[in-house]
Amino acid sequence: MTKQKAFDFCQNLIIYLLFIFIVCEHHVSFTAVKNISLYVAVLLAFTMLFLRKDEIFQRIKSNFSHAKISLIFLALFVVYALFISCFPYDDTFGSAKKPLANLEEGLHFYL
Repeated sequence: MTKQKAFDFCQNLIIYLLFIFIVCEHHVSFTAVKNISLYVAVLLAFTMLFLRKDEIFQRIKSNFSHAKISLIFLALFVVYALFISCFPYDDTFGSAKKPLANLEEGLHFYL
């Protein structure tokens, strides 16, 4: 088996394992199968990432350069959603105080 065929086989296997994970997500009796398929898919993905690191990073860089406008609109939407969630229309929700309180509790826990 050539190297390219092996990588194609691993990519197809990752897709099948993720399909098994999605199908077994809502069945309690298949929890072990779900977890095993997810962990094997992640292990294969990281193995392929480390074996073809330069090629994958080149593809990611190429994808980002081709999708600059879409990424700018996505970033603007994320900033807009953050602004809306921090300053709601009604002061009774306290959406800015609750996340900061949770952050403060987490910082106290770590300290």
